Amino acid sequence: MVTKVGHTNTMLICSDCGHPRAEKALPRHTKRKRIATAAFLAVLVGLSFAVSRLSREPPSDETDR
Repeated sequence: MVTKVGHTNTMLICSDCGHPRAEKALPRHTKRKRIATAAFLAVLVGLSFAVSRLSREPPSDETDR
C-alpha cells in the first residue's frame, strides 16, 4: 500500500517499508506502454480486416449459365 505525504511537494511513501516511490511512472515506461498498446491495436485491426476479407464469398458469376 502507498501513502501520499505532503501538501506542496507530494510524495508517495510505501506504507509497509517506508521507502519513497515515484508519484508518476517514468516517461520511458509510459512511452513504451503506449507504443505497445498502439502496436497491439494495429495488429488487432489488421487481423480483423484480414478475417473479414477472407470470409467473404467470391462473387457469383451468373454469365456461365
